[in-house]
Amino acid sequence: MKIGIIQTRPGIGDICIFLPFIHFIANFHKTKVYLFTKKRTAAKELLQHDPHIENIIYIDQGNTASLNKNLFLEIKKNNINKIFIFHFGIKYFLLSFFAGVEQIKFYGILKRKVSITGYIKKKILDWLNIDKLNYKCKLYTKNENEKKFYLAIGIGGSGYKKKWKIENFIKLINIIHNHKPELNFIIAGGPEESKDFTKIQNSLPDIDFYNLCDKNISDSIKILNSSILYIGNDTGFMHICGSLNVPSFGIFGTTPNDYCDYNDILYPIMPKDFKKVGFEDNALDLIKPEDVFKFVKDKNFLD
Repeated sequence: MKIGIIQTRPGIGDICIFLPFIHFIANFHKTKVYLFTKKRTAAKELLQHDPHIENIIYIDQGNTASLNKNLFLEIKKNNINKIFIFHFGIKYFLLSFFAGVEQIKFYGILKRKVSITGYIKKKILDWLNIDKLNYKCKLYTKNENEKKFYLAIGIGGSGYKKKWKIENFIKLINIIHNHKPELNFIIAGGPEESKDFTKIQNSLPDIDFYNLCDKNISDSIKILNSSILYIGNDTGFMHICGSLNVPSFGIFGTTPNDYCDYNDILYPIMPKDFKKVGFEDNALDLIKPEDVFKFVKDKNFLD
């Protein structure tokens, strides 16, 4: 049997969120799976050493019409017998059906407002007709046992609304450095954060930093795998670190904190008196560097 999985949410964080469930499906069927996804997930770099993946196929080469055509052709070409669709809607169901897939599991026709993590857990139980879901969050790397001596600070994010102010990061790093001067820091961001990295570096000239803003995903994973801790924005780097078994603290003020619910070592930091946050909130500025430091320290890190 050839198993396919369609996951077209475009983020790196999205692919990390769904990864343990991809692994679970592969282990349940005792076979590797074909993953149909989008290029922005960077899945080919993230999962290049993953033993559960038979092939990663990017289907978004061109416009929307070509995406649908590419998906149809790739499903048919690879003779997929059973497919799991991590999306609402009828489109991917029909493409799979007309491509000859015998068994199709999908979220449902009508889109619903659901927890991204809670709903996939529910659907896996239903799809596989099981009562219990035990899974492990793991991103496979070439060097599994890196020495841990960095603290990763994640300043990136998909959109300015998800980004804590750089001035807050500068103050937080200074607080941590004064508490544990032996720590080295990684600054995790993309090319668009290069100026912010320079600002951090110039503001804290006595601290050494390793810059990931000019690195590709493969190189970034190798460095992040040597981290003892991640503190930063709700971004792909947070999910990567959590999947590398690095305890990760995400600063949540404008995105749903349930994005952390799939992994026990992801800790959402929210404004005081908030039990949850979501897209309708604009509360990042309510989170202070001192609050973040105290939250991490109270979890028995940074001792």
